[in-house]
Amino acid sequence: RGGFSDFAVGQCNDPSGCPVYRVFDKAPDHGRRLEASACGHSWSPLQDLQGVNGAAKTLSKYLKDVGVCPYQYAAHPSDDPPEQASGGNKGGYLMKCTLRASHDFAFGQTQSADCLKEDGTPYTLEATAALQISPVDFSVLSDCSWCEMMDFDREAADAPNVLKCVDDAWTPIDCSSN
Repeated sequence: RGGFSDFAVGQCNDPSGCPVYRVFDKAPDHGRRLEASACGHSWSPLQDLQGVNGAAKTLSKYLKDVGVCPYQYAAHPSDDPPEQASGGNKGGYLMKCTLRASHDFAFGQTQSADCLKEDGTPYTLEATAALQISPVDFSVLSDCSWCEMMDFDREAADAPNVLKCVDDAWTPIDCSSN
């Protein structure tokens, strides 16, 4: 189901906080409590969104690197209780927050994920060295904002630059109470 393995507990040691990012596929509804799709459990440090020489990755490259199935996660009938197939994440939106200094968070390398293509063909995204971060407590997230990705292609689940937002427009949002 994705997630991370070989995890440890760490702290941000930068007094001004550490930026973390999350890609999601449903615009937040400011009238209701946020769903996991926006302020979820898995976040990435900036270096996971960047490729060689610090240039931003494409959305599809980023999703592959962090073990996110763009269409659907495969069911695991051997699990107890058996899990059902669940929707993937096509992206299209980017969230950034500041992880406050001196607060604990879990982090680890991305584990493999069993996925399904739209035609039902199974495939596996292999484990990678990309780090995933999970705040122990969402109240340690501050200065959160989100944007719509520039040139996002929903059918292809891709954008040429995972860090580029439409009109560089970031909308503030509160993730601390999730």
